[in-house]
Amino acid sequence: MAEYVLYIKSRNPECAEAVKLLRKANVKFKVIDIDVNGIKGFMWKDVGSPNDVPFLVSENFIASGLESIKKIIGNLKR
Repeated sequence: MAEYVLYIKSRNPECAEAVKLLRKANVKFKVIDIDVNGIKGFMWKDVGSPNDVPFLVSENFIASGLESIKKIIGNLKR
């Protein structure tokens, strides 16, 4: 089974919604709050900017933004 990491920012409504949707879909994931933990500079070239949160990352993809994450969740349910 794939491992998923969700990068969020504190008090961001789209990030809170992404957490809620992933839990509802029974997806196992780890949350990293970039306000608390930061993010390595080299990662920005892959994911965009801090304003594009939330990011859902696995070894197969990077989904940037809530709408992209919704599409990924739909594909995971298949």
